[in-house]
Amino acid sequence: EERDHAVLFMQYMQNNGLKVTLEAIAKPDKTFDSVLSPMEVAAEHERYVTELINNIHDEAHQAKARNLKSCILKFWDTEILM
Repeated sequence: EERDHAVLFMQYMQNNGLKVTLEAIAKPDKTFDSVLSPMEVAAEHERYVTELINNIHDEAHQAKARNLKSCILKFWDTEILM
């Protein structure tokens, strides 16, 4: 899911004449002490990503960047509602 988001953002940026530079992603440093722990960490990460997407949408709305708002709307179906 996050990869799909990244591809959409890259396409948006390239379609708007922006250069995209991909860099290495560090190996996760998490260790888990229970079966439930990974799910809790994943849910917290989804809440964080949803907040970022909401912030981008708000900025796009203020800037009247309708094409960016349209791009962001594609993510809302897969995010945790806040």
